[in-house]
Amino acid sequence: MVAEPGSDELAHRFVGVNPVVDKASREQRDLGHRREECLQWIQENRSRFPYWKKDIPWMALDDVAYWYGLPCFELHLTDYQKGLTEADVEAVIQKLKSMRAA
Repeated sequence: MVAEPGSDELAHRFVGVNPVVDKASREQRDLGHRREECLQWIQENRSRFPYWKKDIPWMALDDVAYWYGLPCFELHLTDYQKGLTEADVEAVIQKLKSMRAA
């Protein structure tokens, strides 16, 4: 899932696009709106993924923390200059495992 699907050549690699959560102003949207969008997407699309039960954790990978509100335990912050690295992938796997064990 992404905020915007990008080019046509990559579109087939995405399972969905974040819905836009309606807020009164851009300033209000910036503080925590992306987490709300993720939760709304999960709720609306859960039936497409029958193996995705309510107790299965999820993780957002992004380079902008304030869009999620803090603290956001479902956020793994990436470096916008490096993109997604192997170290990020390993960290996300470990976070998901620890979230599932909790």
